[in-house]
Amino acid sequence: MRNEIIYDEKGNPDVMVTFAPDEFGLPETLKGRPVKEYCISKYQNYVVDGTPYSMPFQVPEANVTFDKAISLCESKGPGWHLMTNDEWAAIALWCYNHGIRPTGNISSGEDDDGGHGEKFDVRTLTGSGPNTWNHDGTSLGVADLVGNVVEFVGGVRFVNGRLQIIPDNGAAAGADQSKDSDDWQPVLTSEGKPVIYGIDGNRMVITDDDNEDLDWGGDFFKDIKTKCEIPDVLKRLALYPPEGFDWKDWCWIDNDGESLVCRGGHWAIGTSAGLFYLLGLGARTNTIGGIGFRSAFVRYADNL
Repeated sequence: MRNEIIYDEKGNPDVMVTFAPDEFGLPETLKGRPVKEYCISKYQNYVVDGTPYSMPFQVPEANVTFDKAISLCESKGPGWHLMTNDEWAAIALWCYNHGIRPTGNISSGEDDDGGHGEKFDVRTLTGSGPNTWNHDGTSLGVADLVGNVVEFVGGVRFVNGRLQIIPDNGAAAGADQSKDSDDWQPVLTSEGKPVIYGIDGNRMVITDDDNEDLDWGGDFFKDIKTKCEIPDVLKRLALYPPEGFDWKDWCWIDNDGESLVCRGGHWAIGTSAGLFYLLGLGARTNTIGGIGFRSAFVRYADNL
């Protein structure tokens, strides 16, 4: 893992955190092309003249739709994309497996341990917090994954509670993420039944029962109930808690219609924010002020 400056197609710089696929267990090929490195925006993106950038001490963009976040990221040129849930989950699981629990701006400028960054309104400027706000606890880490603005991620959604993904991190390789795209694939149990995130007494439950009510609700991520077999892909994509997980990250789902996914939590939700925080309430047209994003870049081995 290293930090580097990458110039987009327009010749403008971004500060990125770069790592090989095997460092975080991400696919080594995308659509048949060998991947040399994945590069994640070190900072939540801000936008200038219609182009997003990863730079420190900027006001992170908010009030953006899912489709707009995708188009902004892809406008930076080939290989650029909205950070995917696969990439987010890989970092989250790496942190969990290494005993690192980053925090961030989760209380309008402060974390629960009293750390703080330079503020703009209730948002902190990108990268202005302490190293404990970085994924690895050092100055080299990805900043502000927890709190500040909750972030749209690509490649995962719920449709009437049914979990759909773009497999094998295909969302990082230009897959079609529009509402009616054939690239979306249902996640199935070994019996071929769709995995459904349902509501049972306003609490989260994973089931394969089509008769669950269409509603919304939430729970601690660690306390999600199960009424069916849990496919391994749910754990790999941080959509189900890893063994022994006891963090207080929260999970919210609206299983009536299409819901896109945001991760991390925003500035005002306190200790329920976290790397495994999942907000599945985001409609495709949702533009509430607490939602932002970050771009990522794939460097292919056959096109250095």
